[in-house]
Amino acid sequence: ERSGAAARTASAGIALVESDMGVSAADLITAADIALHQAKEAGRDRALVFTGEDRNRLEWVGHVRHAIAHGGLVLYSQPIIDMATGLACAEELLVRMTDPVSGRPIAAGEFVPTAERLGLARNLDRWVVSKALDLIRTGRRVSANISAATISDRALTEMVATSLAESRADPALLTFEITETTATPAIESLRDFTDRVEALGCGLSLDDVGTGFGSLTYLRHLPFTELKIDMQFVHGVIESAADRKIVESLVALARGLGMRTVAEGVEDRALVEPLREIGVTCAQGYLFGRPGPV
Repeated sequence: ERSGAAARTASAGIALVESDMGVSAADLITAADIALHQAKEAGRDRALVFTGEDRNRLEWVGHVRHAIAHGGLVLYSQPIIDMATGLACAEELLVRMTDPVSGRPIAAGEFVPTAERLGLARNLDRWVVSKALDLIRTGRRVSANISAATISDRALTEMVATSLAESRADPALLTFEITETTATPAIESLRDFTDRVEALGCGLSLDDVGTGFGSLTYLRHLPFTELKIDMQFVHGVIESAADRKIVESLVALARGLGMRTVAEGVEDRALVEPLREIGVTCAQGYLFGRPGPV
């Protein structure tokens, strides 16, 4: 409404649903809230309907929730190679979801962003971490990616602590990966999470280093044990003097702070020797192995 000289506006988000979409009341409220934010971003004083592509995303929420509850998720991993020996020294865990129609495995990039947007990221993270805990009991060294939503989730680290106490597995076999662009909460919130992980004896990896603007702040205040250098710099090591210098600087910084380094996205054999000369500790990429079922 508008009253006198002071203009007041009202914005509304509307969510429509069909009975066979498999979504909950909470999902509908979330959908309406997303539409409300879109209305505000479009200039306020309007109503927008949650339809089209966004509605398709909402259907995916039902698929993801069903997959978590009924065994529709599949754990994949990709090897991480020790540059000194050429042997696998660890593996990064990745999640796939079985397509409810075709039965094919769906890559995380197709459904995880929707899960994060609509509040299911913690459920996915807990599923992956629970599988990681099973693997380290057998002596496998693994790393699990953590979303921004899970950083404030004390229940996850409590679950890890309970599992480690029961299994007596080596906590150093488990590393939590946080992407530089994901690590966006206030530094105090992020410090609380990393302190809890450090107290457990697990590793902490800062992923996609170079893509954000917080690296030095995180490294200054938080107990990371590993830096993963983003592939855009790794790919340029041979032909770009700037990229090589950036990688050299990151490796020197990590070494000085007592951290190991991992070069991401290594697909060309010609990169191996230059990365080894620079002093990169480990590498992963299609050259060494594509992601496959654990």
